[in-house]
This record gives sequence, C-alpha cells and structure tokens, in this order.
Amino acid sequence: MKVLFYSYKSCYSGKSYGGAERSMTLLAESLVHLDCEVHYLSGVDNVRFSFPKIDFKNGVIVHFLPIFRLPFMSISFIRKLSELIRTRIFYSYMSLKFRDFNIVCVCNEYPALYQMVNWRVSNKLKCRIVYRTAGLYWHNNILKNYPFLREKIEWSFNYVDSVNFISQEMKRSFLKIKDKHYYDFDLMDQFILDIGVKFNSKNTWVVNGESPYTIVMVARFSDYAKRQDVLMEAFRIWNNSNSRLIFFGDGPMLDHYKKIINNDLFLSEHVELRGFVEPVKVKEQLLKAHLFALCTDYEGVPKSVLEAMSIGIPVLVSDIEAHNSIIEHGENGFVASNVPELWKEELSRIYELTSDQLSLISKNAMFYIQSHHSLENSANKYLSEFKRIVDLPR
Repeated sequence: MKVLFYSYKSCYSGKSYGGAERSMTLLAESLVHLDCEVHYLSGVDNVRFSFPKIDFKNGVIVHFLPIFRLPFMSISFIRKLSELIRTRIFYSYMSLKFRDFNIVCVCNEYPALYQMVNWRVSNKLKCRIVYRTAGLYWHNNILKNYPFLREKIEWSFNYVDSVNFISQEMKRSFLKIKDKHYYDFDLMDQFILDIGVKFNSKNTWVVNGESPYTIVMVARFSDYAKRQDVLMEAFRIWNNSNSRLIFFGDGPMLDHYKKIINNDLFLSEHVELRGFVEPVKVKEQLLKAHLFALCTDYEGVPKSVLEAMSIGIPVLVSDIEAHNSIIEHGENGFVASNVPELWKEELSRIYELTSDQLSLISKNAMFYIQSHHSLENSANKYLSEFKRIVDLPR
C-alpha cells in the first residue's frame, strides 16, 4: 500500500509542532515496518524562494514543500498573490508525485484538507483521503473567520472519504459542536483510533529525591483550552520555596504569561518558560523532574500525558473526560478540578507521598500504557482501517 501523510508543520521540518504532528510521524514510521511505501509531505515555513526537497527519515520518504511567501505580506494584494502561487505549487507537486497513491492522511483541516480534497475531486483520482481530527481547531477558525471558512470546511468534511476521530470523547465533542452550530456535515465514513506512544522499558523515571521539586507542563500557549494560568496560580499560592515550575511550549499567549511572571516575585524566581523544545529534550527533563502536570479544559487524546506516563513520571491532570478515561486517581496518576485552590491542595498532597507510593503510581502508569496504548497494535489497526477505506464503494 502507498500512503501519503500531509501536514503544514511536521517533526521533520524543524519548526514548532504539537501532538498531532508527532502522532502522524509515529504512524508514518510504524507503517514502514508493515511493508507500506510511506511518504510525508511537510510544509517548510518562512521561505520566499525555494524548490521542493526530498529526504529519507527512518524509512519515510519526506517531501519538503515551501510555504511560499512574497515580500510585503502585510499588503492584501501581495498576500493573496502569495497564497495563489503557493496553492498552484501544491497542486502541481501533488499531480507530479502522488497521483497513484492509495491513502492520503491529513491532520490540518484548512487549507490542507480543503486543498487535498479539491485536488482529488478536480483530477477525478482514486486515492482515498482520511482526515485525522485531533481537536476542534476547525471550529475556532470558523468563529474567527466566519462565514468564509465555514463553507469550505463543510465541503471538505463532506467530500473526505473517512474521518478518523482519535477518541470517543473527540467524536462526542465534534457532534455536539455540529448540532449546536448547525454545521452541514454528512460524513461518508468514520472510525475511532489513535496511534498510541512508544515505550522503552530501559529509559524510565525513578523516584527523585533531589531539590528543587520540579513540576513540568508541556502545552501550547494558546488563547483557549490549555489553562497554564490555573497551574501557575496554584503554584503561586502553594508558595513552596523548594520547588520549580517549567513550561514547555510556544504560542500567542506566551508573552502574556511572561508579563505575569515578571510582575510576581515568587513566580519570577521559581517559574521557567522554555518555549518550544524538541521532544527528546523534553523527555530528558521529565526523567529528572518529580511531577508532570496538564491543566487543560479540553483534550481529544492527551498525547503529552500518555508520553509522560510511558516513562513513569507521576502525572497530575485536570478533571475532564479525556483525562478521566486514562487516569484512575491515586492508582496510575492524579486528577484535580481546574480551580487553583484544588490544584494547590493536590500539589501539597503529592509532595508528601513516600518513595514507595510514588514508585507504585509509576509502575501502574507504565503498565496501563503498555496494555492500552501500544504503538505496534495501533499501527496494525490503522493499516486494517486504511485497507477497508480503500475498498469502500464510491
């Protein structure tokens, strides 16, 4: 089977990326081991004049396609011309390289999914397109740009061959938003599956008695959902002088949080904003830390939580459906409602746990990941789904 993955950002491009792109990369590289010919089309941002390039990464044939930008992009005419050139480059490259592929998997709804579906429909090709939806970004984009994007995203969803919901919670949220905002969606096919995470039993967390007590959160600083403010305020009122809080991630709200930290004496001495860091560096920090925390209001599948659990570091997460489907409080992790005072209480309680108690939590977390989120099992399930979708009647 010939499979193409496409995303604007990727783990191969060297730019800031998130859990969706990491999952696409894991799936692509896993399918290589199942005798698939796998290609990955990745955007390369902030490029004005460049030709597409091809490289080989862990068995995947990676195509780097420049996201073309002309000078003076702030001028409306220049911006529209740049977008037109970028679209023409995309269509030409797709027609040149990927006309005979079986499956095309996309994780960005607009313009990536729209462009891909439009290319397939316009050229009357037989390849099947799968949209892997890991969040509700499409809905937030519509709210910001309505009505321009609504029609295009509705059309994309209705012409894509299958929608891959990464969890039951993700599907329920999708249907709830669809009904609430009267979206005209009539999906042709759908399935629920996520890729899981890698597990390496030789490189796991051990109870750390060193100071300071280090808490790590990994999430984009977006203007909704991620809620670094809850953890930061809980940490401030906890006021433990033998502690340190590290945030990994970038985003539009990063400068806002820098100001909050700089205006508070305790936070300025005990909180670090590291920005976007490659996952291997994040893992190195987690192995030396004491606690992983994630206080989001919404998640599809919390990839960073699964990755933290896979190495055994205790996790403290917000009380939401996606987390509750993974964490059994006090058994393989900890849960707190998204109120700073309640987070502060849970931080204090975890801080006082013994080494034996933390070791048991760690072992339970790793066992859960091995049992429920195995990368190998998930890859085989994806291949079966892709074969099913290829055989669907038109």
